[in-house]
Amino acid sequence: MKNRFIAILLALALMTASGCASPFEAEYSYSADYSDTVDSDLSASGTEIRTYTALRSAIIGLINKGETEGEFRFSNYNGSVAEDLAEVCLDIRSSTALGAYAVEELTYALNRIVSYYSATIYITYSRTPAEIAGVVQVSGVTELEDTVAAAMNAFSQKLVVSLYSLTVDEDYISRLVHSCYISDPLTTVLEPQVSVTGYPESGASRIYELELNYGAAGGALSAMRSALTAAVNEAVSGFTVEGDVYLALECARRLVSGCEFGAEGAGSDPYAAILGGSADSQGAALAMKLLCDAVGVECIVVEGYSSAQTGSTHWWNIVTIDDVSYHIDVERMALDGEGEGFLLSDSDIWGEYIWDTDSYPECSGTLSYYDLAEPDIEPPPPHTEQPEETDEPAVSEPPAQTEAPTPTPEPTETPTPTETPEPTPTQSVEENE
Repeated sequence: MKNRFIAILLALALMTASGCASPFEAEYSYSADYSDTVDSDLSASGTEIRTYTALRSAIIGLINKGETEGEFRFSNYNGSVAEDLAEVCLDIRSSTALGAYAVEELTYALNRIVSYYSATIYITYSRTPAEIAGVVQVSGVTELEDTVAAAMNAFSQKLVVSLYSLTVDEDYISRLVHSCYISDPLTTVLEPQVSVTGYPESGASRIYELELNYGAAGGALSAMRSALTAAVNEAVSGFTVEGDVYLALECARRLVSGCEFGAEGAGSDPYAAILGGSADSQGAALAMKLLCDAVGVECIVVEGYSSAQTGSTHWWNIVTIDDVSYHIDVERMALDGEGEGFLLSDSDIWGEYIWDTDSYPECSGTLSYYDLAEPDIEPPPPHTEQPEETDEPAVSEPPAQTEAPTPTPEPTETPTPTETPEPTPTQSVEENE
């Protein structure tokens, strides 16, 4: 029995040495859902590639992880390995967001090993690992707006975001920075100038690099913001009126009384209007926005044109009171009188002012400045024609009587006339003369 067992072992050893399959081996199969992506837990070195899509995903995976090289095996590949490698390296660098933004060079070495190919991918980066890690992934327009606003609030000079959108481009992001400032001028005090570069040049999935220039250092801007916040709070703390319309009027009056308009070199920011003492229409409109926000009056800034200023850009505000909107032009109130610039409807100013009506609420309220019940608000005097000048002297007319005269009361009884007494008979003529 022992000899027989030894014989069997020798036979098995001879079969193995001759290259025959072991009788103990069995055939197994494993089925899984198809995926174009590479498992991030697996090393890229020696990864088996069978399709162009899998090859593209594997190289992008290397870039996402900051790898500088990776090795792939191609057996049973569906296509030409050499042609697809050349095409995918060019495609990733030119048409993918991260490739266009971060990759300087993408090359490969291809080797034929009996029944399969082996390729080594070499990646050279134009960005540092910290820059690549700093790309902010946003899921949509709303998150993009929040991300840009947060960067501006922190006076960030650079922001890099990645998103998929069919509507966002470089111009859209530039307008977004402008809109964030207009909607909350206190964020940066001074409007930043922005430069936007997109990677790649076109497409829905892109990386956008924003460079922001605020015109001052972050420390100086922070101090300006603190001073402006304190000035706004102090200004509105003295208001004693109630009701949105009267609060809006007080905000406008605060600016009219404390700011000079029309001066050369006037500032275009709220700091200049509230603390600098001189501003143009833009500075006034932004300051009006801050004051109204502080007292809870719904207010937006309007950017349009004024035909009175030969079509130049002009700024004013729209306030909404009891769900009805009105125009308010603080600069016009200062230069032409309160009633000329407060509580105006679209029909009151259209033609003299031009704006994008689709971008702003309709102003169709019927309330007028002269409807406000305040003792110091008087309607304008009615227009009267002046008489023509003549050589004849003017005849002054008595003033019109405004009140009826008080009637003299009639006597109730007729008085009895006083009779002169006749002389007595004893009086002589001499005495009577």
